[in-house]
Amino acid sequence: MASSPTTRHRAAVFAYASLIIACGGGSDSSITPVVVPPAVVASVTVTPATLNLTVGTTGSLSASALTAAGAAISGKTASWTTSNAAVATVSGGTVTAIGAGTASITADVDGKTASSAITVVAPLPALLEVVSGDAQKGLTGRALADSLVVRAKTAAGAPAPNVAITLTASSGTLSSTTATTDATGVARVQWVAGTGDATATVAMAGSANLTLKSNGRTSGACVLAPVGQRMTLGPSDPTLSLNPTAPHKIALLYADFSDAPAPASDTFQSLVDLVVTPGLAMLKELSYGRIQITTTIVPKWYRMSGTSDSYTWRTFQGHHDFIGEVMTLADADVDFSQYDAVYVFTPAAAKQPISPTFNAGQSTGGLKFDGKIIGNGVTFGQDARKYGFVVLAHETQHMFGLVDLYNFTPRTAGDAYPGDQFQNFGAWSIMSNIFVQGHTLAWEKRKLGFLDASQVDCIEGTGGEEVVVQPLEVAGGIKMVALPLDASRAVVIEVRSNQGIDAGLCSTGVLIYDVDASAASGVNVGKIRASRATNSGPLYTKCGAFADATYGLGANDISSYTDSVSGISVKLLGVDASGAYRLRIKR
Repeated sequence: MASSPTTRHRAAVFAYASLIIACGGGSDSSITPVVVPPAVVASVTVTPATLNLTVGTTGSLSASALTAAGAAISGKTASWTTSNAAVATVSGGTVTAIGAGTASITADVDGKTASSAITVVAPLPALLEVVSGDAQKGLTGRALADSLVVRAKTAAGAPAPNVAITLTASSGTLSSTTATTDATGVARVQWVAGTGDATATVAMAGSANLTLKSNGRTSGACVLAPVGQRMTLGPSDPTLSLNPTAPHKIALLYADFSDAPAPASDTFQSLVDLVVTPGLAMLKELSYGRIQITTTIVPKWYRMSGTSDSYTWRTFQGHHDFIGEVMTLADADVDFSQYDAVYVFTPAAAKQPISPTFNAGQSTGGLKFDGKIIGNGVTFGQDARKYGFVVLAHETQHMFGLVDLYNFTPRTAGDAYPGDQFQNFGAWSIMSNIFVQGHTLAWEKRKLGFLDASQVDCIEGTGGEEVVVQPLEVAGGIKMVALPLDASRAVVIEVRSNQGIDAGLCSTGVLIYDVDASAASGVNVGKIRASRATNSGPLYTKCGAFADATYGLGANDISSYTDSVSGISVKLLGVDASGAYRLRIKR
């Protein structure tokens, strides 16, 4: 039977419905959703790539995450880090400038990084001020006591570090004409004084110039005036004393007594070996080779008319008469016109404990033989046998004009240093304590001409300097700074070390003391200004008073000295391997 159109339509609809049921499985749970994968971060960019900031300001950075195709990826957050927190810090892309310098700020997104180069500069300072160094007085050719110190500040008053300044001076020399401020905004330059009034100009961008002033003068002579005395720590009297730096010939004479005849063991050469040869070597060292003495042995014992205890060596006239008798006995054997002085040796048994110096010079008190006045000499008593060559070095320098630094006080039984004789200078000079071998003071060396004028700084009046003082024991360099207190007194600064004949010093470092040219020999001619007192113990036993008097830079040392009366101050700034000290001295 043939079908109708209506019938065919119904069949088609049935077939289509069956197909849908067959494909769908009859349930919605059989449908699989389509998931789109997230974009992968292939790289990161940070903008700007460089950022310049001034200390105290902030800047912004942004980070972008990109696909491999270079497409931006939204929704990503970067973590930020800095390579130098002292220069710049970062939080959420905001950069804060902390200090001058450079840093790298890095953004990290899913392990991919990029950075921006940060440069931080100090803010342009608005103010330049003087810290120290203005209105100073000093010595021409020497560094002023205080360096020129200036400070740069911002408009807010904060220190301005890493700021360049320039300096010029109308006179003298600056250690540098450029400087950069440190973390506290400070810059310093040393100024060596010129002659007369001078100005130093300090310039900095953004600020008015500064002008500092100084006055340089030549070193004073520091000549102290003796008052009614011929033998003092002032200038030597050339009519009384031998010229220390001129060549001299000395005759060696030998005198014995009926109560103290010369023993066979007292050969002429043995006494030379004991006293003369090492004594002259000591004098050569402490004078830096400037003492020139040659001696001639007169090989004969001359018998004196009196017993050894009948002579009074302790008085000028007694010693004068004794030496006159010895020279009279020797006159037939010696042409005294060839000599400038005499050394007289006596036997150990002679009843004369001391070795006095004869100082008459070219005055009427001198002894005239062979047409020449012999006005200087030394007679060696028992102490020369006990203490040897140090006695010769001590007494010979009396012939040159040095005084006794010890005090002429009565001896006290049981005192290691009888009568406190060494209360003023201790063992710091053989003109004080001959029992401890050592140098003379710098002041004594200057008095005798062993130091040149260039080795002595004399600060008269107010002012000061920064100076390196070399150890006294070696030749060369500045050896002494003196500050007169009045016409006859001065404060002296020198440096001592354990070298040469000073090897036995009980302490080393900077020694400060007074000298008084108005005082007679042996009567309070000065005094050590000690860092500490030593009155007992091993140091006192060895070196006596002021054994530990020096100033130094060690852990237990005292490194500065101030005298409120005179206004003098000494500050130890440094010491080098040679023992030289850099000092700041002011008044």
